[in-house]
Amino acid sequence: MFGLDAKPPRDVADVLESAGLLEVSEYRVIELAHAAWFGEANTRRARRSLDGYFFDYLYRDQVPPWLRAFTREVVLRAREGRFDPADYGIRYAPPTPTMIYLGIRYAVWVVLAVVFILAVARFGYGGMHIGCVLPPCY
Repeated sequence: MFGLDAKPPRDVADVLESAGLLEVSEYRVIELAHAAWFGEANTRRARRSLDGYFFDYLYRDQVPPWLRAFTREVVLRAREGRFDPADYGIRYAPPTPTMIYLGIRYAVWVVLAVVFILAVARFGYGGMHIGCVLPPCY
């Protein structure tokens, strides 16, 4: 009833792994594979055909040969240690000062929240030691 989903076919798993390695969406993987195979830029005609391929991939688990070749190359290069997202045109923007500031700020808030929760759990019973307060209790 609440079991895990069945293991996806190898082609679908390769698309998912490629998307994870490149840190892009599955649709973007299909765009990259199409451009690499056919050399066609992001035109209206190309986008219309990509939508059909994406639909077939998403709902029917059908992966065209050019996408299969692209994703297997990405996965193989990652396993061999030769993977670089820049080879596929993926470039990540360096963090801005605002991003760094917000990251530090959120980290401080998380630490304060955890300390508060632990303090309430420890001293919530009037400071008395009653036993285990937070699970797991053994």
